[in-house]
Amino acid sequence: MDLATVPGILYRKNGAVVKTPPPARLSDLDALPLPAYGKIQYEKYAGFNMITSRGCPYLCSFCSVAP
Repeated sequence: MDLATVPGILYRKNGAVVKTPPPARLSDLDALPLPAYGKIQYEKYAGFNMITSRGCPYLCSFCSVAP
C-alpha cells in the first residue's frame, strides 16, 4: 500500500516527514455503520468508551480535533 494515498496521516519517507491531505469530512454521520460490538471480548476489559460527537468547542493545543 502506498501511504501517500491514505488521507490524514503523517509518515516518514527517506527520513523526511510527509503529511497527506486531510480526509473529507462526513456530512451524514447516520451513514456510518454501527460499531462491530460482536468483535469485542468484553471479559478482557474493565470497561470501554465510545466517542459519539465531532469534538468540542475548546481550543486545547494538545487535542487532535480542536477547531
